[in-house]
Amino acid sequence: MNQPDQPDRPKPKQSDQPPYSIAKREVIAETEDLRVVLMTLAPTEATPWHHHSEITDTTFALTGAVRVEIRLETGPERVERRELFPGAPCRIEPGTVHRVVNAGFDHCSFLLVQGLGKYDFLKAE
Repeated sequence: MNQPDQPDRPKPKQSDQPPYSIAKREVIAETEDLRVVLMTLAPTEATPWHHHSEITDTTFALTGAVRVEIRLETGPERVERRELFPGAPCRIEPGTVHRVVNAGFDHCSFLLVQGLGKYDFLKAE
């Protein structure tokens, strides 16, 4: 039996990996202006302090103790900490210096939705 012709669908491009390593990172979907990534942090792991030029990060905790830390504009010693519970989103606007931390004693996982815009990872001092 012949299959009907299916239109060509764009394939997700292979992403440049950010310049750090964590327990696990899996790109679920990626287009020119949107990325969805499943990330796992081991105990004591954190992403480096960083920001993005165009994209908004929206983090959804899945398992474990996920904390998003945001540097306030008043200086690097001032940090807002947001403890996430499963399913609750945390939105980080472009240009905001932030990181994600495993705040517990077991692995934690979260879904990261990044967009709209070109992905970049700008490490903060």
